[in-house]
Amino acid sequence: MSIVGAALVPAAPVLLPALSGREQPAAAVLAAALCVIRQLIEFAPTEIIVLAEADRDGVFDNSAPWGLHRLGGMQARNASDVRATQGEPLPVPLAIGAALLGLAGWMGPAAFHALDRSVSAEAAIEYGRKLSSSTLPVGLLLLGNGSACCTDKAPGSFHSGAQAYNEALTSMIRTGDQRAVERLSAEASAEQLSDIRLPLQVLAGAESPGRLRGSIAYDEPFMGVHYICAAFLPVGALGQ
Repeated sequence: MSIVGAALVPAAPVLLPALSGREQPAAAVLAAALCVIRQLIEFAPTEIIVLAEADRDGVFDNSAPWGLHRLGGMQARNASDVRATQGEPLPVPLAIGAALLGLAGWMGPAAFHALDRSVSAEAAIEYGRKLSSSTLPVGLLLLGNGSACCTDKAPGSFHSGAQAYNEALTSMIRTGDQRAVERLSAEASAEQLSDIRLPLQVLAGAESPGRLRGSIAYDEPFMGVHYICAAFLPVGALGQ
């Protein structure tokens, strides 16, 4: 098995200091996200694959521009952003993942995989199996949020099923219930404006059942969106 572990963090621009101003509004979420990424880095992957849902499929390497200045309120901060007009920039969730990797101290190679959000569970699981076929140790950084319908002021307004949806997600992660992950439907996730389905289903295909255990560092709504930060590491690792 080439997947040494995985980390799940929110696809949230508010986590990035350069986008959120001097006062970090989501300091606790950012700290948890960096913690789980650093736990993954401790297992010495030769490469980290950053994966998120997007409008269409795409695979990018380290040379892809982040283009985070597209989100507003931010000047180009690095060579990648300066080149944003010279090549196709990363989809926003992947750009957030790239930035968080840097903040966590990752200096190694990274690849960025975008999956069309209409991809079926079966195809996502098969995609995960292909990622795990590498002979080199690889880490996965998964970007995604739970329901964006947790309150009346949430991006998707309030949905009565938001709490049950989020509780189901955290239960899947804590118990390692791969069958429940595989059953996550595109329709239910779209109804909750959640983009966490495909990353979790890819992970389900990439790891052997029972080999990795999920440990949650953050599991709360923030401004109406449910954020989850979790590490998926070999059973017995880091005191689990």
